[in-house]
Amino acid sequence: MDFTKYKQDEPYPDRPVKPIQPHHNAGSAKVREYLAELEKYEVDMARHKDNVIEWNRKEAELFATFKKDLFEDLGIVTNDKREKLFEIAWEYGHAYGYSEVYIYAERLAYLIY
Repeated sequence: MDFTKYKQDEPYPDRPVKPIQPHHNAGSAKVREYLAELEKYEVDMARHKDNVIEWNRKEAELFATFKKDLFEDLGIVTNDKREKLFEIAWEYGHAYGYSEVYIYAERLAYLIY
């Protein structure tokens, strides 16, 4: 099984940096500059939220594809206990990646055949 096809091509979106509020003694020019930066930050933050939603949607799609492929590869697509098997394999292996989840699922699959 090729686990690279379940990896996101895009990195997680970088969060914009909020501008620092000027000192209370700052002049009006500094305050106007801050307000312009703050408005840009708000626009960037809205775009960032949209990008995170899209990134998470793609991640969920890749996860669903991995799960479907795992079930097909192990021949348990119609087995009623496949979800429980996946749950256990995920619990033990997900911290180390999809390949470890697959290994655990493969080792446990004989229990539900």
